Amino acid sequence: MSCVHYAPQCLCFWICFRRHAGCAVLCHRAVALQQRSSCAFGAPRIHDDFLFSVSIVSGLVCVVLAVIKFMLGKVLTSRALVTDGFNSLVGGIMGFSILISAEVFKHEPKVWYLDGTIGVLMGLIILAYGVKLLRDMIPRVRQTRNYERFE
Repeated sequence: MSCVHYAPQCLCFWICFRRHAGCAVLCHRAVALQQRSSCAFGAPRIHDDFLFSVSIVSGLVCVVLAVIKFMLGKVLTSRALVTDGFNSLVGGIMGFSILISAEVFKHEPKVWYLDGTIGVLMGLIILAYGVKLLRDMIPRVRQTRNYERFE
């Protein structure tokens, strides 16, 4: 069975997963930005357990969502759900990267750029995955175009 037979359920899953992952990434990005800006303007760095709890919870939730999306994508043969699972996995990695960069920054303040560097690397990985998806879709589009010509 494909996702077409379960369209309302698939749409509901997609909306819930997408909104939750987006909110989690936005929340831990805001906390990390607040931590970085307080250090940049000379304010004393407050060791905040909230940053660690948000990063851990966000990372774990995104990884669990990624696993669920991968499994549902395989069962429902949905490339979009598998791709969204990949995006959630990247969100989970970003959650843990904030935790790691905060710990590294605490011990070695010269490495203040680690979080941004990891973010750029994750962006490049997503870009490479997008290029792969595009490359995989070109033969399908050509096949569809040829199919329409023979009608």
